Parts: sequence; structure tokens; C-alpha cells
Amino acid sequence: MTKTSLRLVAASGASSRRAAPVSRQYHGFAPEGGRGRGRQAVRAAGPLPDPIAWRGGFARVWQAFLLARWGADPHAVAEAFGVRVQTARNWLDGLHVPTGDVAARAMLAWRGEILAAALRVGVR
Repeated sequence: MTKTSLRLVAASGASSRRAAPVSRQYHGFAPEGGRGRGRQAVRAAGPLPDPIAWRGGFARVWQAFLLARWGADPHAVAEAFGVRVQTARNWLDGLHVPTGDVAARAMLAWRGEILAAALRVGVR
């Protein structure tokens, strides 16, 4: 059986003061118009909707998404999102929109359908 040992060797002179190589990982803010990824990823993600238009038209987008997915059945919508039937009716009527947690879960589960609804109602 051979015995292996490690030995630390201290460098002497100017070479020991050399800076560590720069990491390729980006540690700052995202570049303007991008999300901190490469140019190809920014192009693939596409432009984000105008925040003012999105906020103003989100009730119509949410209503169109719900109607396309569940029809005009408030009970099905209420069951899908764990909300009261009256809340689902308000959403289907376009009177209110969901809070952040419900909207975030919906975007994770049905992103394509929500974006298709946005295109149908003309919110960009």
C-alpha cells in the first residue's frame, strides 16, 4: 500500500500577488433591454408587454383566458383556483383580476393560453 501526502507550496515574489482569473459569470445588473443572459436568449424571450397597457387590459386578458379554458362556469373556475364562486364570477365578468399569487400560479401552469388570450384581446 502506498501512502499519499499533499504538500502546500507557497509561491514567492510577484507571482503570488497575481489576481485571480475573472469569472465569466455576470454579477451586476442586467443589461438594458435584456435579462442578464446572452443576446440569443433575449431574442428568444421576446419583448415584454408595455406595463401600462398590460395593467389596463389585464382584466380583459384574464376574462378571455378563463372563458377559453373553462367557459362561463364560475364553479369550475372557483375550483381550479381555490377561490369563492363570487370571486370567479367577478373574474368572468371582467370586474376584478386575481392577486399576485393566483396570477403567478396561472402563468406557471397556463402561460401559453394566457399569452394567446392577450393576443386575442389586443394587449401587447
